[in-house]
Amino acid sequence: MSKNTTNNEPVFETNHPYAIISGWLIIPAIATVLTFIGSIIMVTFQKPSQLEGFDLFIYYTDLLFVPFLLIVFYTWIKRKKILPILMIVFFLLNSAWNLVYLANGYNIDLLNLGMSIIWIIYFIKSKRVKATFTA
Repeated sequence: MSKNTTNNEPVFETNHPYAIISGWLIIPAIATVLTFIGSIIMVTFQKPSQLEGFDLFIYYTDLLFVPFLLIVFYTWIKRKKILPILMIVFFLLNSAWNLVYLANGYNIDLLNLGMSIIWIIYFIKSKRVKATFTA
């Protein structure tokens, strides 16, 4: 999907409608959709009055993720320049959530924590991201 110019800098084709999920962007897109679905399920089927302690923390985290991810989806579809910052915030929150989970004595998937860090770096460094989200 990329071509090299005379100075060997890649030029990404971002005019097609699927550019927002081209290449590696498909993976964080799927991750945000799955997180959104999980958050909707948690907020819909759990009653905060019946939760306490760490479970209540998880509930309110999911409650905050719902509007945040709606904003992320809007900026993703509209190719807004702020999307990389929102995704970095999302993966920072995800990392913090995993660390809080670990601090409370629960086992976590270290792969999930590692992938969040990798995606933060990706959204900071990626030339495809910079070329795709320009509005």
